Amino acid sequence: IAVDQLRRDRLDARLPGGLGRLAREGLVFDRAELAHAASETCPGHVALATGRHPGPAGVPANYFVDRATGEGRYCVEDDPDTAGVLGAVTPVGRSPRLIRAEALGDWMKRADPAARVLAVSGKDRSAVALGGQHPDGAYWLQREGAVGFTTSRYYAAELPGWVAEWNGAPGRGARAAGAESRLFAGLPDRWVHDVRPEQLGSSRIDDYPHESAEYLRTSGHPLRDADAAVTAANVYVSPWVDAATLDFAHALAVHHGLGDDDATDLLAIGLSATDTVGHLYGPESHESFAALRRLDADLGAFLAALERRIGRERIVVALTSDHGVLAIPEWLAETGRATCSVETGRIPLDRLRSRLDWHLHFELARGLGLLWPRAWARYAGTEVTVDRARAAAADRSVDEVVSVAEAWLESRPEVVEAWT
Repeated sequence: IAVDQLRRDRLDARLPGGLGRLAREGLVFDRAELAHAASETCPGHVALATGRHPGPAGVPANYFVDRATGEGRYCVEDDPDTAGVLGAVTPVGRSPRLIRAEALGDWMKRADPAARVLAVSGKDRSAVALGGQHPDGAYWLQREGAVGFTTSRYYAAELPGWVAEWNGAPGRGARAAGAESRLFAGLPDRWVHDVRPEQLGSSRIDDYPHESAEYLRTSGHPLRDADAAVTAANVYVSPWVDAATLDFAHALAVHHGLGDDDATDLLAIGLSATDTVGHLYGPESHESFAALRRLDADLGAFLAALERRIGRERIVVALTSDHGVLAIPEWLAETGRATCSVETGRIPLDRLRSRLDWHLHFELARGLGLLWPRAWARYAGTEVTVDRARAAAADRSVDEVVSVAEAWLESRPEVVEAWT
């Protein structure tokens, strides 16, 4: 179980549900550290599943530059013709093709072909990375088109009937046509949370001005809408995305009979709400606190249901996270914890990139008769890569461009050090 953006200091043994139970009853590694630079979802999940550093495993970041082509890549992208996402509005492909390493599930299946390996998450990149190269299935939440959990043709030619039925489509079981998706089962109109400031250990107000207002800054946040895609988008940034993921994970376990025989099976679950909520409101917000309490309760119920089905002694649970998160910069400043040399604590990346492009142009294009800067670097997410074709055309080495870029970046007050 990988809880996206679960900072180590938020895993509290006093929590009454599943998170607290694992912290109390489990073997806890409290000084684990990331050994890779880009603390993002895809590289984090790849490291967890493969035991490899994300760069050598092929995915140094969620989005990165393909050095051979100079084009940006999404970490789990693939050809829509061979790995198209089922029910997608626009043709996109998803698979582990770019991941150059086998994962835990692959080793298990090689050791015992009877082992079953399933992965599910609210995010496609989490499910694909956790599943490895050849799982029995990998599913993620689709928020447009055919709303519900889906997969790609890399894993299956069509969506299994029971999955379509879970999503609300008429299937081969008892669910009637037009029945509501399990994704929306019991979903209220709004996400209402009542959090007292003392529970947070801080005086943070609910309506904090530096939080995102996209889904409202205060309780209750919108959930249900007449448009299923809008409802799914609202669910994705609420605790209900994890509730649905855990419900689907239990359905996966039942349908595939995980734990029913002597083979050791793997059920890999990526829980996303800590991340989607955290990015909007910060880890010390009322929303993040409420979401963590809801996750704790839902995880406790999920583990109890698994134990009732196959027995506690037949289950091993590993709880981890792909990365942590920084507090909202303005809140760090208000509470005297800010160390950033930039007053706001925020760096507009587009502006930084533009300035770097101009500097590289002035330093490297002298005497070439070029008045307007052509990009010497390619960008994807937060990654910067030298445009090899551009450097070669100007008779500049890659190392020379890197040296100029590194020196300029380290001269900036907001940059402590740059690494290649």
